[in-house]
Amino acid sequence: MKVYCPYCRKEVDYKIEKREIKEFRGIELNTYENVAICTKCNQDLYVDEIEKKNNERIYELYRQKTNIIKPE
Repeated sequence: MKVYCPYCRKEVDYKIEKREIKEFRGIELNTYENVAICTKCNQDLYVDEIEKKNNERIYELYRQKTNIIKPE
């Protein structure tokens, strides 16, 4: 899958790198996030689908740790 890289200024392939998240908003989570990396220049890229999944995972853990009810 290709995405626009603002550093290369063209559509590029990307690889996924897992990065640890130990803390979020002062709460210990010990989880991970996936980050898209340009295969040409190795810079972090924004990919909406990946960021949405990261946010869902992080906020779900955060809600569990802080006893916040889900928006539903």
